[in-house]
Amino acid sequence: MGKVELGASVQMWTPGPSENVSAHFDGVLLFSVPFGSFETKPNSPLVYQFHDQDIFLELDMEKGQLSVIRRNLNLSGIDLVNGADIEFRVGDLTAVENVLLTARQGNRFVYPAPVVK
Repeated sequence: MGKVELGASVQMWTPGPSENVSAHFDGVLLFSVPFGSFETKPNSPLVYQFHDQDIFLELDMEKGQLSVIRRNLNLSGIDLVNGADIEFRVGDLTAVENVLLTARQGNRFVYPAPVVK
């Protein structure tokens, strides 16, 4: 079982409670959660969080940042040779970006990939 940690800059509005917020990592679903399941972070009215046993999500509307930690995820079969497609959805809107990752010790992959000189 694997773990994915993802951080991204996002510009978005506050979704409606029934709108799903989801992300995929190279075709593997990281999460899909209705926005109504998020809670406001104490003392930070523009920061929304969701967590359960294997998922921690944070949407910071003021800073325009998304943070995801997803544990106990089956990542077998993922092919990162051509980078990883990161897909983020809110309601009917989708953003996709392909990012190149670099292998590290301990079967880890990180971004950004080092620049080849």
